[in-house]
Amino acid sequence: MKWRNYKMHLIWREREFDPAERLPVPRLIDLYDNPRERPEEPTGESALVTHGWVAHAMFAYLAAFQASLKKNPPIPPGAPDDYAPPARP
Repeated sequence: MKWRNYKMHLIWREREFDPAERLPVPRLIDLYDNPRERPEEPTGESALVTHGWVAHAMFAYLAAFQASLKKNPPIPPGAPDDYAPPARP
């Protein structure tokens, strides 16, 4: 998830063909300090401690997004062009 100049990863994979793994602690990256997202730069727990307020704001946006998906579900993959969403009760 990206918000302003911060990027937070909840799922990570080190190399292209590695399996994606859910992180126990979100990896937070300040793109002003680390624009190339290099792993040797301070990220993860140290950035989360320093910029914890950012994660709080990002989780609020994430919760609002997930609530909107319950109200308006996404179009399923492979849906035909004439797909119409189900009627709301």
